[in-house]
Amino acid sequence: QGQVSRRVHGVQQSTRVRQCRAVAMPRPTVPAGLCLGVPPPETTAASQVRAALEPGSVVGFPQVTEICERLEAEPSELPGVVLLLVAALRDPRAPLRVKLQALTISNEMMYNGVAVANFRATCGMKEALGALRAGRGLEDSCAITTEIVRTLATECSRVCFPEGSGGSGEGPAAAPQRGELWTPWTTSSAMRKNLQRLLEGAAAGAAAPLTSPLSSCQTSAVLSTAEAESTAEYARARALEASALATFDKSDYAGAAADRQEAVRLLRSVGAISTEFGATVLGELGLARLLLGDAKTGLQACEEALGVRRRVGGLDTECGARLMVNVGTAKAQLDDMPGALHAFEEALHLRRHLGILQTMAGARVLRNVGLARRRLGDHAGATQAFAEALVIQEHIEGPQTLRGAQVLWHIGASKIALGDFFGALKAGEASRNLLAQLGLLGTSLCAEVLGILGLARLQLGDYHRAAEACGEAVALHRRLGSLRSLEAARALANFGTALLRSSERDGASADSAATGGGAALVRAAEAALGEARELLEELHSLVSEDGACVLRGLGLARHRRGNLNGAAGALGEAQRIIRCLGLQDTWLGAKVAHELDDCGGRSRSGSEVGEAQRQCGQKPMVEFLKMLGFALTA
Repeated sequence: QGQVSRRVHGVQQSTRVRQCRAVAMPRPTVPAGLCLGVPPPETTAASQVRAALEPGSVVGFPQVTEICERLEAEPSELPGVVLLLVAALRDPRAPLRVKLQALTISNEMMYNGVAVANFRATCGMKEALGALRAGRGLEDSCAITTEIVRTLATECSRVCFPEGSGGSGEGPAAAPQRGELWTPWTTSSAMRKNLQRLLEGAAAGAAAPLTSPLSSCQTSAVLSTAEAESTAEYARARALEASALATFDKSDYAGAAADRQEAVRLLRSVGAISTEFGATVLGELGLARLLLGDAKTGLQACEEALGVRRRVGGLDTECGARLMVNVGTAKAQLDDMPGALHAFEEALHLRRHLGILQTMAGARVLRNVGLARRRLGDHAGATQAFAEALVIQEHIEGPQTLRGAQVLWHIGASKIALGDFFGALKAGEASRNLLAQLGLLGTSLCAEVLGILGLARLQLGDYHRAAEACGEAVALHRRLGSLRSLEAARALANFGTALLRSSERDGASADSAATGGGAALVRAAEAALGEARELLEELHSLVSEDGACVLRGLGLARHRRGNLNGAAGALGEAQRIIRCLGLQDTWLGAKVAHELDDCGGRSRSGSEVGEAQRQCGQKPMVEFLKMLGFALTA
């Protein structure tokens, strides 16, 4: 008996090591006469699984662990085992206990990468897990049994079929994706104990009372609501959350929000909103509202869920960290960037504390921290967060990913704002190379990366290559139909600036009207800057620092072509905008005033300036780098 006890203890210890390190552990050797209940060595894993799925069999975690260790020692048996398990999960006639045992074994196999690949490649696995997660066919079953089945199905689905996200417009204000945010349930030691009791009780035909996986790991604040949890309203709220989960998975966010709103009402009516289940429903309601674009209501639900978790426990968990990210996302959508940054940094601190930062979810938090810091002008802090996110991503996914290209673009933009143009150029080139390897040179992200490259080269004096990069960016914006945007206007402005500077090297003078390379460049520069001015006016962004710089460049181009009246008109308009924004004492204000005097132009009267101020309205929030010419930040 003592030998068998040590054997079981050794199996459990081996399982924990495998979960942490994801490596196969050698099978412990036990004398043949003491291997009580352990199949003989010639027994295959498939035969063990087949016996475990028999209607009258009793399966515990020691037996499940034996199966997993057998598969690690004999990986050639994996395909046969996977087929057996998937067939049991797909069979509509299979008893619920058989499906539960199949899910229990499958869940333990999720720590084996080869097993996960086999599950993913087996026809029907995804559909079977989806049906079990939605509770289809489980309506007449015990509520706790149904909950455990749905939990295990959710965990298996999360590992085998993770949902991805991406896009060039990633930012804290972007709509959150399901895979980026917290999920309602997680497998815990309490859940394992309940599973063990359920499996043993079902085989004996006993209806042993099971502890709820929520209440078994909660504080006395949750346990005090036991009477509320036994009410019909509480059961109805659970049913509504299960329905909402299935509706949400079909992208019907409005339907999911309606079900969860009713579930919240029921929980409030019986005083059960301040429970972990109440926090779960509130958080999922906030998520649905965020995806519907209702950031205000979504924030209210998420903050209430956060408050519940602070009171009853469960905040210092991965679920709590994900909920903080949702709060930050909602605040970013409402333009509360200081509040958003606080929530993101709180989530980041919690992940570091829990030791779960080195994950894709951790990298997402770091990206949001970087974006929020960049919006608030902390470009050094933003660069640091982006760089850390990139290291984590490359460690998990490898270097050649779309997310890697996005983060490199963000690093380049932050380095531009810091004046580190060599660093920006290096990050931009790395991002463009990644996009080329991925076949994504024709995307909007590539256009933005080209804008970074052009601006960095312009600041470094490489005007010819700057014009090439900015010209490619403009052409790509035209092809994608995104020319009517600030990014395109800035690319046009930098393109014109690069051409104008190149013309100075080619020797086109202000008094020369002769044709030639330099003069042609000046004409092209004037056309690009004129188009940039029109775009800014269409976007109601001309009365801005960007607009003043574009008009200054347009005036210089006209002056070089000998059109002094046109130059004075453009420079005069730039000066009126500068006065309107109160920038007379800046580098830009001094430059425009001096160049206007050279053209013989005069600024308008005070009444005209007042009229321009009335047309300005509120000063727009634009990032502008006061360096050379028309260098606008991407």
